[in-house]
Amino acid sequence: MGKMRLKMTKEKIFQVINTIIIIGILVFYLGRLIYYKKKLFTIYNNASYSYLSTVLIDRIDYSSADRLLENEDGTYTYVGNVKNNYILVSGSLYRIMSIDINSNIKAIAQESITIMPLFEKEVFNNTSISHWLNKSELENTGIYEKMIRNSNFLIENSSCICQLDNFENHSCNQALDLSKFSLLSLKEYLAAGGQKSYLNNGENFWLGNRNNEDKYYLINEEGAIGVSYSDSLIIGVRPVLTLSSSTIAKSGDGTKENPFVLLNTVIEKALDAPVGSYIQYADKKWRVESIDENRNVILIMDGVIQKDGEDYAVKFGSRNYLTLKSGLGQYLNSEFIKELPNYENYLVLKKWTYGTFPYIGEYDYRVSCYENEVECYVAIPNISFKHLTGNDNYYLANNGTQSNSLVCVINENLIKYIKINKTANVKPVICLNGQVMIISGTGTEDNPFILEVISNE
Repeated sequence: MGKMRLKMTKEKIFQVINTIIIIGILVFYLGRLIYYKKKLFTIYNNASYSYLSTVLIDRIDYSSADRLLENEDGTYTYVGNVKNNYILVSGSLYRIMSIDINSNIKAIAQESITIMPLFEKEVFNNTSISHWLNKSELENTGIYEKMIRNSNFLIENSSCICQLDNFENHSCNQALDLSKFSLLSLKEYLAAGGQKSYLNNGENFWLGNRNNEDKYYLINEEGAIGVSYSDSLIIGVRPVLTLSSSTIAKSGDGTKENPFVLLNTVIEKALDAPVGSYIQYADKKWRVESIDENRNVILIMDGVIQKDGEDYAVKFGSRNYLTLKSGLGQYLNSEFIKELPNYENYLVLKKWTYGTFPYIGEYDYRVSCYENEVECYVAIPNISFKHLTGNDNYYLANNGTQSNSLVCVINENLIKYIKINKTANVKPVICLNGQVMIISGTGTEDNPFILEVISNE
């Protein structure tokens, strides 16, 4: 029996090829449809979990006493010595404290942003610290708020600022609102576990409550509760802020090594460096103080000027204000500046402000820091600056009216007057060109940002 042969005509060949092509197209688009359907499902399925408040609640470790604790009113509070509530806000490390009934998240700076006095007898939102933290219609307010990036996440704060006679047992009858930054309340400190909680960071810092003698409460280095003992006492300011319920963390797991990050930013130039980050320049370590109106970067030295490994104390001069003709101003802009290589290419001439304290017990930075100005490359900070931590007996750009031979220093947690013929340490400030490129580093104390090498050639 002969073999049957399948005779393929040109028409049948064309039909087979078309069929294969159609099947291929269908398979391709069906595959793409399945892919995007899965992707959309993943996005939709994870959408509710992208909100930071939901992430925090969903991962509660009920086996640990140090955790996010659910309260009877539906709010949540971190208690004990927790290790996974770190969040990075505009370059500063914060600790998440609580979640309110509306899923808004309250957080406090891990370390003091600056040091200031807090002796006013009025409620906290009328104090100089509140003015320094929050923008208002008053002149020179909101120094801290103006430097915060991602401010669209912030909502108005509410904290207990009532006057307390007995801090062991109290109920809050007064709330601070209509401001984005406040101080930690005594009630919040105790609710977290007080001395045995993550809020005890080994620093002296202010609380937002007063006692019946109008003295503000504070936390000392051991975490114990105390009260202010002097009108000139200057200790840590740890801002408290509230993030809206729609806040989404772009990365991080909440640990100190990998904190939650609200926005991942590319650091290319000096002006991209977050406030509070560290920059290495002239073999010296500086901290980013602020970004000025010309997008240049104000830097403050991390520490004080040293020579041969020792603090270098100098006389202020023949007058109680900074001048380039003699004394401290001349030293900074004729001698010290030589230690800053190619400073003409890195630094910008800046008008630095200073002012007078009528009396330390009547301190108000808004009228004590902006009366006069001096234009130079290197100056010293006034009391409105951040990053004034440490007790290194260093000069402030402020003076007293009692005598034209008195200037202010910070020493042993106090603002003090000293005579201009005495010596004190120097914490210089400079204005870095914001366009200088950053070539390496992460901006931490151990790994500061490194600037590009600029030569005079």
